[in-house]
Amino acid sequence: PTPAAGSLAAAYPLEPHELAGPSAVQHACSLERYLERQPLPPHTHDAFGELTAWLDAAGERPLILDSGCGTGLSTRALALAHPQSLVLGVDRSGDRLGRRLGPHKTGKDAVPPNALLLRAELA
Repeated sequence: PTPAAGSLAAAYPLEPHELAGPSAVQHACSLERYLERQPLPPHTHDAFGELTAWLDAAGERPLILDSGCGTGLSTRALALAHPQSLVLGVDRSGDRLGRRLGPHKTGKDAVPPNALLLRAELA
């Protein structure tokens, strides 16, 4: 189905950015050097474990990364706009993520099942 004009799904089509591949390779090549200078904090290791389990359980689906998601409102909106995809919201601030989708949203059900919010370093 074609997304409605002006919708969030139309504004953010599921196409990788043209520089995503080269950028990923560049970061992968420098990862070892980065980790030698600054080891990852424990919460980032924990987040990676949670992410791995979530991805394994979800099966193979397109993945949308919401980097620096803050309280997760943008993650929620992306997940609702793209229900066939998995949406990962990552923020380095536990305080922001602790607000869980802002003051007007409450309860565990506010995060759609195709979305995951994680606290991790975004280096």
